[in-house]
Amino acid sequence: VEVRLEHRDGGVRLRVVDDGRGFGNEIRFGSGIGGMRERALLIGANLKVTPGRGGGVEVQLDVPVVRN
Repeated sequence: VEVRLEHRDGGVRLRVVDDGRGFGNEIRFGSGIGGMRERALLIGANLKVTPGRGGGVEVQLDVPVVRN
């Protein structure tokens, strides 16, 4: 598993990649991924779940940072 947290223009990106079995050709948006996506939307973030290169899964969460 690789976990990265990095500052991006206007926000923060969290990226998690594993080299496991993945989802095959179809990513199933069950309650786990659906719940993550719902929570991301609540804070104005963008969640992307894709098959990883060479197997596994890549999850990327882009969270905007608002400065007062």
